[in-house]
Amino acid sequence: MGLVRVASFADIPLAEVLPGEYHAVLGDLARIGSELDGRGACHWFPDHVAPPATAESNSDQPLISIDVSFTEPDDSIELGVVISWGGAAPLLTVWAFADVMCLCQTFHGVHSVRDDEWQAVNGRELVRGFRAAVRAISQLARTGPAAAGPWRVEAGLPGSPMEP
Repeated sequence: MGLVRVASFADIPLAEVLPGEYHAVLGDLARIGSELDGRGACHWFPDHVAPPATAESNSDQPLISIDVSFTEPDDSIELGVVISWGGAAPLLTVWAFADVMCLCQTFHGVHSVRDDEWQAVNGRELVRGFRAAVRAISQLARTGPAAAGPWRVEAGLPGSPMEP
């Protein structure tokens, strides 16, 4: 089934997606996630709801993602928040990121220019990490450049535009 795109964060069935240990904070998560409604795409991943077999197999096991993209001809930046498995179940990780499209001669896909991560061993920590991630992405979306070039310059990446 892959991923399911929904119209708003409220449309993600949090009780189905998150382990029972985190159900006491579903209302807080819904309220915080709604802060990015209308700014990006919300997804959940039904195939990843079951905990990974081993901690090593969790790197590509997102449960929920919110992506805010800014595209321009031949370039883009993506801001996002992801809740994923983060080790031995039921440990979850919240990740906030800013990625720019790769402009290297050997195309790598994207380059990460910002990356923050919070481990959540309980509901309180999940709320704290999710709140910090949503605030960080919301602030970047509001105040950061909508063009990828300045992000690329800041990170010293190949393909950075010449400075004036």
